[in-house]
Amino acid sequence: MAEEGTSFGARLRACRVAARLSQEDLARLSSNSRQIVVADSDHEIHLFRPDVVIQAIQDVQKGK
Repeated sequence: MAEEGTSFGARLRACRVAARLSQEDLARLSSNSRQIVVADSDHEIHLFRPDVVIQAIQDVQKGK
């Protein structure tokens, strides 16, 4: 839990780090998975970067 007086920005950064680490843990649950982090995207990656989504789907189809 955040300490009294901790800035909102610091708490938000801590939450983002925790979320990223959780996603990395999920990706490690399978020996046949990969995590792709797209910096210039948001939660709705299919709207912001459809090219990345399409490439990931094509990679699955090709068995990459």
